[in-house]
Amino acid sequence: MDEQSTPAPIAAQNHEPKNNSARLWLLLLIIPVGVIAYLIMNQPSNNQPVANSANTPAANPITVNYKDGVYNADGKYTSPAGVETVGINLTLKNNVITDAAATVQAVNPASKKWQTTFAAGLKQAVVGQNINSLQLDKISGSSLTTQGFNDALAAIEAQAKS
Repeated sequence: MDEQSTPAPIAAQNHEPKNNSARLWLLLLIIPVGVIAYLIMNQPSNNQPVANSANTPAANPITVNYKDGVYNADGKYTSPAGVETVGINLTLKNNVITDAAATVQAVNPASKKWQTTFAAGLKQAVVGQNINSLQLDKISGSSLTTQGFNDALAAIEAQAKS
């Protein structure tokens, strides 16, 4: 066959993958933007309590005059391991907490760890606070134990009213 009879070659199609660097750059741009957007969307607004705040005033606090004294109560809460109890001891003077302690009573090892962490930060979080406006959200990363504290606080308020 001579050159004239040979058909001209058709442009070869490249079956190799396209350059992935543009896709990689796009992916590297989208992921951080998505993460930042997620973090911004999940931040508490100014009208919501901050997750780590030691106390949150009640929406409509009612001022009650409590008797000065030392009060003890056990508070119950539900952990992933089941119902746990934490002991709370508060000293009141003129409706202000002047001393506080927690007694670890948990049975589950993880709950004991969280109660111990809670107990270590309790005094700093509540001493000097007015009992009328005290409602704990989280202390030292412990949020479930604070539910037990709030339960005990209700019992202590009942004791101190009489």
